[in-house]
Amino acid sequence: NPNPNPNPNPNPNPNPNPNPKTPKPKKRKKAKTENPKAMAPPARLLLAALAATGFAPQVAPAPQRIRGVNLGGWLVLERWITPSIFKDGWDDDGWGFSSYNPDSVAADQWNFCTRLGPEECSKRLEAHWDSWVTEADVATLADAGITHLRVPMGYWIMGDVQEGEPYVTGDLQYLMRLGAWAGRYQMQVWVDLHAAPGSQNGFDNSGRYGNATWALDSVNVDRSVQVLGDFAQHVSDEGYGDIFTGVGLLNEPKTGSNLMTLTDFYERAYAAVRTHLPDAAVFVGDS
Repeated sequence: NPNPNPNPNPNPNPNPNPNPKTPKPKKRKKAKTENPKAMAPPARLLLAALAATGFAPQVAPAPQRIRGVNLGGWLVLERWITPSIFKDGWDDDGWGFSSYNPDSVAADQWNFCTRLGPEECSKRLEAHWDSWVTEADVATLADAGITHLRVPMGYWIMGDVQEGEPYVTGDLQYLMRLGAWAGRYQMQVWVDLHAAPGSQNGFDNSGRYGNATWALDSVNVDRSVQVLGDFAQHVSDEGYGDIFTGVGLLNEPKTGSNLMTLTDFYERAYAAVRTHLPDAAVFVGDS
């Protein structure tokens, strides 16, 4: 007998797959990045015009890596760095400090100049300033990959020596000579106020070993602000702003310094430097 079912498939289930699965969605095609060559001609012409005029986006250069050294013991004496300068003319009894033993070798620049007097002190320091750092030294450092020179300086650098203070001046010309050498070898100089009036920490690197009295007298603070501003102005006026690119406001102030006094000093000193060297790095040393 003929099959009355017109469907030749004897399976009553219309789905031929007994275990149906959800079909996978079709993958979306990633959006193609615009290829400048595939742009319409007007767009390509616009990019070319922008590039020619310097307005096209530029890739920022990689930041310069700073490799620096300290030129300590030069403009501010530190006996452990330059012991030889403290030996000539005295009996060396070791490392005794003059503040404890008046007969020992001078411990700092204050006692060095006090004992020698201004004339002899100036004579010896001039020879030291002229020979401790030379152009050959700068060239050697540059060849070694050094990019920055940090120089500790005293508050007397701009000539501010008041009655009763034994320091001698004349070191500014040697610091500026270093700046000229640094420029010649594509290096930069960062100065640091190491010695402040009254001593900010009582260490020999503050100019005077003993009591730290800087924060106890507002005149000391005012003089410190003044010398930083005067130095920054001098650098700017001489056209050395691209060489003296960093200024340290105060080296290692004693932790017992009045916080408000120190904060006020930092703000005023920062403004004094920025007035004349707006692009310089202004940094705060250990405290």
